[in-house]
Amino acid sequence: MKFFIPAASDAAMAEDALDSIRCFLLEQGYATTARRIHRLAFWNRGDHFDLEVGGHHPGMEDEWPLGGRREELGLRCLVVAILEGVGGDWFYVCLPYRGVLRNYPWLVHRDEVTGIEDFEPEPAAS
Repeated sequence: MKFFIPAASDAAMAEDALDSIRCFLLEQGYATTARRIHRLAFWNRGDHFDLEVGGHHPGMEDEWPLGGRREELGLRCLVVAILEGVGGDWFYVCLPYRGVLRNYPWLVHRDEVTGIEDFEPEPAAS
């Protein structure tokens, strides 16, 4: 699958959004690699998740909003980006209210991961 960010109208906007997410995470101490992950499957607290960018993160509907701030339910479950942390031990699932607009991302340790699918590599510049 070709790289995209949900709601980005074109490739340039998707790149800008990805850069902004990476910068926001770095400000919080979550440095990321250049890897572009499309899908991440993992175990968390006995539940198995198989998430992909643009998809729905089940179970987030029941999570209490971080900081007690109001969140739109339709947005809070949208997987915007999945990034790999520097060193490869952690993956960051970024949702609008978890790692994109505010707060920290959903953290997944590599020992919990059961599958990873990257976006297609970018064509080499000629």
